[in-house]
Amino acid sequence: LLELEPLDEIADQIRTTAQPLAQRRKDLRGAVIQLTASLDEEIAHKVIERAACLAKIEAPTAKRYEQNRARAGVSGAAFVVEGRCDGCRIALSPLDRDRIRHSAPGTFLDCSECGRILVEC
Repeated sequence: LLELEPLDEIADQIRTTAQPLAQRRKDLRGAVIQLTASLDEEIAHKVIERAACLAKIEAPTAKRYEQNRARAGVSGAAFVVEGRCDGCRIALSPLDRDRIRHSAPGTFLDCSECGRILVEC
């Protein structure tokens, strides 16, 4: 019995120390649940916005975009920024940059490296 008394005191100290930590864990789990719900709502809203934007694009271009997006895994298009594809960050050849500048309105070229549709800013 004498050997157990010090262990009881240690167990009580651990419980006393752990109670605020357990409450903190509970609070953090609640915050994670709230943030996850908020992100799910935002994702649902963005999916609706994306569908509305995609509906405004001509069917062949939209199909090409979706194919490029499936292949790239993120986005099917990229901006041309300072002579580089913003998707793969590879510098475009002078010939490709010239083709982009002189292409007809509504015509889009693909990046020769990553395949994304290139959009001139």
